[in-house]
Amino acid sequence: MLFPKYSELLERQGNALACTDAMVVERDSRCVTYYTPFEHVVTTARLVLVGITPGITQLENSYAATQSALRAGATPEEALRASKEAGAFSGDLRTNLLRLLKQFRFAERLGIPNEEHLWTSASSLLHSTSVVPHAAFARRNEKLAM
Repeated sequence: MLFPKYSELLERQGNALACTDAMVVERDSRCVTYYTPFEHVVTTARLVLVGITPGITQLENSYAATQSALRAGATPEEALRASKEAGAFSGDLRTNLLRLLKQFRFAERLGIPNEEHLWTSASSLLHSTSVVPHAAFARRNEKLAM
């Protein structure tokens, strides 16, 4: 778990940290990987969504949610849950994913009012993850991301 290493920075600076050197987990000649606080595991999930890697929108949204939760006095686990609910598949990606989930009537299959609830009141039914768990960018695009 990397959260203890980055939580103080996240509480102080939130999404201003996105793609800064302070958040680099790994860097090589081809890519750079930034810490993403998606360490919360939903053990009660009935649906698992797997992406490739979080992008800049997911990174910024997760940092903002983590900062907000920590400043409100959340425990590390509560902050990580808030980070994942706010950041996982967020932005246009979530909009498109919701369209797909609705097409296959996942709300009906899971017994919830609608698919949007998977990121709010029914978040205990969804575990989202990525093959590369932290936001990874090709080095050629690194300056664009910073």
